[in-house]
Amino acid sequence: MPEKDDMKARLARKSEEVSSAILTIVADVIMLVVWLAVESGFEHYVTPRFPVETYISRAVFLVFRVLVALSTLAIPGIYTYEDIRTMLLKSRARIRMVAKMEAAAAQEIPEKTGQEGAIQ
Repeated sequence: MPEKDDMKARLARKSEEVSSAILTIVADVIMLVVWLAVESGFEHYVTPRFPVETYISRAVFLVFRVLVALSTLAIPGIYTYEDIRTMLLKSRARIRMVAKMEAAAAQEIPEKTGQEGAIQ
């Protein structure tokens, strides 16, 4: 039953890939939720406690808020990009491997020239 063993191995590989992708997506979403919580907390709790009255203090506070937002969003953004890039590279490698296997299988099959059945 080599076909059954091959099927089990393929199923195990595929389930490993899918579970890895799901866990990656969950981790990325958790990081984005943390980012959203930090931004929300900053907007609703920190900002009202510091009244800004001059133009300079408002500008500095706005720059600070933008820097905090970008710096906290950078980490999940980098990991999300890395995860997507990794999945794309794995898919491309799998496609190339299948294409090579198909090309090798095509090379093994001799082309029929029509002379095999000829009487000599």
